[in-house]
Amino acid sequence: MPDRHAGRRRVLRLGVAWLSLATIAAAVEPGPDEVEVIARTLGFLIAAPGGTIDIGLVYPTGSEAGRTTAERIAATLGPRFVVDDLTLRPRPLTVEEAGRVAPPVLLLTQAALPQAGILAASLAGKRVLTASTDPGSVERQQVVLAVRAHPRIEIFVSHAAARMAGLQFSTAFRMFVQER
Repeated sequence: MPDRHAGRRRVLRLGVAWLSLATIAAAVEPGPDEVEVIARTLGFLIAAPGGTIDIGLVYPTGSEAGRTTAERIAATLGPRFVVDDLTLRPRPLTVEEAGRVAPPVLLLTQAALPQAGILAASLAGKRVLTASTDPGSVERQQVVLAVRAHPRIEIFVSHAAARMAGLQFSTAFRMFVQER
């Protein structure tokens, strides 16, 4: 005798799986709140950038998931993301493009983190602030800055990575961050 509820159970299982994946993605993908924290952090740099600047959303070459994530972040931010007197233009870039173009800010997707060390070496001394949402990437000195906006704002800074990038933060900023 055929199970007349099998189709419904299959749809329910797929729905639960999809919701689980959406929750996981939301936990690791940066959004407008994290980008706002990064933008405000730029103001604490000695020789801070101003006006309209690009923010590279970095993903690895050949990673469809990474590219999709970068494009989704860009779409969420819109063509211009304004924080006080700073306007950020989101721009999805591969790791290789980010190394060549070197915009003032690079936000690495989770997919790009394994290549963060190579990227940091190619950007040494170019005053590019690299950021992620993974505090472990700061501890590994892969990026200059890691931010979390939820449930509360947390900012982690790697002074070794900042030195390598040629960046220096104001003394006042050090009171607000967790240094690694």
